[in-house]
Amino acid sequence: MKISFSKILWSLFITSIFNICAISPAIAGGNNVATPKLLYKTGYYIGGAALYNSIGGDFDGNRYFVKESGQRETVIIPKIDGDLGLGILIGRRFSYISTELSYLRSVHDGRWNDYTGGVVYNAINLNVKVHFMTDKKAQPHLLAGLSLPWVRINGGAVTSTSKGDAVLYGSGINTGIGFTYYIRDKIFISQDFYWRWVSYNYAAGKVANDDVSDDTLNGNGFTAVVALSFIIN
Repeated sequence: MKISFSKILWSLFITSIFNICAISPAIAGGNNVATPKLLYKTGYYIGGAALYNSIGGDFDGNRYFVKESGQRETVIIPKIDGDLGLGILIGRRFSYISTELSYLRSVHDGRWNDYTGGVVYNAINLNVKVHFMTDKKAQPHLLAGLSLPWVRINGGAVTSTSKGDAVLYGSGINTGIGFTYYIRDKIFISQDFYWRWVSYNYAAGKVANDDVSDDTLNGNGFTAVVALSFIIN
């Protein structure tokens, strides 16, 4: 499914306006706004997320691997369109810091010469967020973390007699910013915008598995996540 980048920008603009409107009364109201002593609860939380992922770097539609393991096999590296996905997460909120483990999945269109097919991006992330303005309902934060992604390229492994799926495995780090807005003391919306610095060093095809660390793939990309979470204790 193709998605217009302008639509993504408009979505980010609208959500940013929402955050500004949410945070402005708390900043400007002063003594005119009754602020409870505790605006949110700390503890473990679970949530669901909608997201946008882009995949760039060496995923430009001009690369491939040839693997020899009894039978010659070619693994293609397509150009991948950015697209939408879903995810789940679990975390722990402290006063100024939260830690979060998430699984994110998005489905993309891929192109390589005459090939067109589906690409599925999966990632397990462990992120740490440092929150600011913790006496407000709307709290900006910085984000940093680790990522373990894998990319499934449907029909991306080809031999002389057949073809099958190819899977690329990698690792990387996340760095970015975001907002957390508390609807209730145990219910909050979080928005994360971060850059993924990712290297893929292992490829699994239909016939053979291969370590590609001698020709590591750069798979950097952008992620935008909007999540609704509930503190459970």
